[in-house]
Amino acid sequence: MASGYAVLYYSTTVSSGGTTSAEIDLQGMVPVGITFPASMTSTSASFTVSDTTGGTFRALYRSDGTLYTITVTASAQVILPPYDFCGARFIKIVTGSSEGADRTILLAMRDVT
Repeated sequence: MASGYAVLYYSTTVSSGGTTSAEIDLQGMVPVGITFPASMTSTSASFTVSDTTGGTFRALYRSDGTLYTITVTASAQVILPPYDFCGARFIKIVTGSSEGADRTILLAMRDVT
């Protein structure tokens, strides 16, 4: 696990024709940014979370009851407020529409302690 201000990067793929990435083990860290490739088909993304690997993944909602959704910005990093993901152990990235080819997404993570 990282400590201090170290940022680790994890790449995951949304397969061609799919909308959901593989499971990502946060290992006690939280996402702080997400980078989408220039070729993203979707214009939005959301997240699902689980407390166990291979468990039931549920949509992540904000404290006001709205689905946690971000706008996809191709070839750019979108900042994620770290405390929005506290309490999550495993996440998946869910795109708003099927991807036209395999898309590699880069997730920046750090320890918040």
